[in-house]
Amino acid sequence: MSFHILKALPCLIPKANKSLLPINVHLRHSAKESYDPSKKQKQSNNKSSLAIQVAAILATVAAHPALAVTGENNYSVELGELLMEGAIVGFLYFIVAPPLIMNWMRTRWYKRNLVEMYFQFMFTFIFFPSLLIWAPFLNFRKLPRDPSMKYPWSVPKDPSKIKSGYLKYPFAQPEDYTVD
Repeated sequence: MSFHILKALPCLIPKANKSLLPINVHLRHSAKESYDPSKKQKQSNNKSSLAIQVAAILATVAAHPALAVTGENNYSVELGELLMEGAIVGFLYFIVAPPLIMNWMRTRWYKRNLVEMYFQFMFTFIFFPSLLIWAPFLNFRKLPRDPSMKYPWSVPKDPSKIKSGYLKYPFAQPEDYTVD
């Protein structure tokens, strides 16, 4: 008993042109060949065959055949409902999610494992436009400034007394990364 797998669609590359090597090009196009009208017909058949294959793929992907039977696609979505859903999704995407993601990344950056790093990368990739909008306004770094300064833009009276925590990174201990 032998099993033979049937081809559902014909091959996209015609049998006469299967070799894609440039060395064999001169063999196919020799000067001795005369004009053959059936060859032009074969080429147009190949083009229509490709068009039929592409149309079949698009029809299976784009159309929902089950909805045609059930009749669930016979109503249209109202504009107000569509705008409300868009506003809710936009609010969650641009307002709620970015600070949550950035705070999660801040608190777990040096303590994360491989799975958490993957999820952080995935959420950063998915919410990248909204994170770019929020990034200039969220700054979780501790400013190395004098506590006696009234405003962040004030100039310290004695800059030598300000401790800078930025230089300790290569020699930092795990307790240096604890989040307050």
